Amino acid sequence: MRQLANRETVKKRHYITPWRGVLLALLTVECVWLIAPPPGAFVDRWYSQGLYRWVMAGVSALQNASPVSLTSLLLTGLVAFLIFTLVRISRKLRKDARSRWHLLPWGLGLLAQWMILLGFWMLLLWGAGYQRTPVAERWVLNTEILSAAESAQLEAALLEIIGDTIEKAQKTDRDEAIVAIAVAMEQLLLERGENAIQLPRQVRETPAGLFLATSTGGMCVPVAVEPFVDGAYDPVTFTQVAAHELGHVAGYNRESEATLLGYLAGLRAENSFARYAVALDIYMDLIRRTADPAAYRVAWERLPLAAREDVESGWKIADHYRIKIALFQRVGYHVYDTYLKAQGIPEGMANYSVGLRLFSGAWRQGLIEISRPETMLPIKGDRHE
Repeated sequence: MRQLANRETVKKRHYITPWRGVLLALLTVECVWLIAPPPGAFVDRWYSQGLYRWVMAGVSALQNASPVSLTSLLLTGLVAFLIFTLVRISRKLRKDARSRWHLLPWGLGLLAQWMILLGFWMLLLWGAGYQRTPVAERWVLNTEILSAAESAQLEAALLEIIGDTIEKAQKTDRDEAIVAIAVAMEQLLLERGENAIQLPRQVRETPAGLFLATSTGGMCVPVAVEPFVDGAYDPVTFTQVAAHELGHVAGYNRESEATLLGYLAGLRAENSFARYAVALDIYMDLIRRTADPAAYRVAWERLPLAAREDVESGWKIADHYRIKIALFQRVGYHVYDTYLKAQGIPEGMANYSVGLRLFSGAWRQGLIEISRPETMLPIKGDRHE
């Protein structure tokens, strides 16, 4: 009878329990989403403009109210739970006089469960947005490469903004600048016919060098949809990166689209420091694409001395903290490149460079209050004509 009972116990362990059924269902949803994602229009309507908007209303309120980051609270809770579970299982093994090697299969099983849960959580809170209809299509943007005349006109317009704001920009107003960018971003999306997305009014700092060691300046952490920027950065560079990360929080997962939103909101912000920092960021993005070294030097020297010092400050900080091991950098690049491609962005890391082209299309369409290209005709579908 005892042997029969043991056999029955072993047999029952192989049944699909309710918990295993839940995990299997979540894993199925994740696999189906990755293999055959729904159309962009479906994601736009039901996720980005529906579920995600309601999620961010609560998450942003929590982020604004919490003195510490939600990400750190979640990680602390997770670590505490794992330690508690590990101690409990270890005591049970000692009580049953079993080897601690039995922890290995248990640990692998627990890790698999957490990976499934984390994958679904990230898909629900963040990852589904990668399947949105591209912003260039939704906003009907002309993303042709800038002509020489257009580049010169945009360069001059940005220089004018930099010159007008550099004296008024107070670097102690960094946090106020970030609030102004968030407000401007919400208003911009409303003007484009999107439902309101509640953005946090702060961007968290990491310990100095935490991101920069891997050549990353900031991150929107998906588990809490929380924007972070490396704490080593000076106020100007911090604000520039923060504008990009807020673009992600607004539901624009692609790097190029987060850049677009950061650029537009920064130039629209009712804060001199925000406009200065973002205009300087766009200007450097523009002149870096100059093929002629002599033309680049001329454009660089047109900047006010203080602006050049701000740019060089960001370069020096990034270089100081970056881990200068080629293999390490290549592995990090490859991992994130693979991640972006898996999310439906075929160009991978090259997507970063598309941001300026999207911004050029928004400039041509008159989405920012600087002079439009004189050679451009009104664009079909332009809501501002």
